Amino acid sequence: MRGKTQYSFLNKLAKSGGIVIWGSTTLAELPVNELLKNYDVSRCIYNRSIPGLTLSDAEEYLDVCVLELSPEKLIINLGEEDISRGADVTALIEQYRWLLYRVHLALPECSLIITGVRGSGELHEKYNKALGKLADEFGCLFCPVEGGTAEEEYGLAFLGSVRLSLYDDNLNYSDIASRAVISALMH
Repeated sequence: MRGKTQYSFLNKLAKSGGIVIWGSTTLAELPVNELLKNYDVSRCIYNRSIPGLTLSDAEEYLDVCVLELSPEKLIINLGEEDISRGADVTALIEQYRWLLYRVHLALPECSLIITGVRGSGELHEKYNKALGKLADEFGCLFCPVEGGTAEEEYGLAFLGSVRLSLYDDNLNYSDIASRAVISALMH
């Protein structure tokens, strides 16, 4: 796994109030900067995803990957590794709940966006459905990621599902709609 030292160093160069993407293997490999250029996003976006990160390890990385950056928005995609290993969904949701609680306490103004994880099958469906309920419970936005079970396809599906969350909240709806139409035409 990437070291805390690496992210701690990068955080000293980062601006607070941006957007943090925090996930596991699939998002760690996602070339976020290149893809976001296609969406004309000018916000500071930091990818603090860690290959192999499990929910049980996530709390150990919460400070350096999220809290030190004081983001305005946090896009979370956790559980991919756990589900692929057949972990218990109820236990995972409890771990996720604790992480959300910690983020809400430390960053009460931060908007949280939870995304579904990559994969297919009954366990993935059950987990993604539970994530949607958890998002409702915490007042978070839930973005299911439709399609894209292959790693490359999932990255594009992920960005497509969170696309509108990447723009400034002070944009008017016609600006957002225009960007969404332009983006849809690009696909």
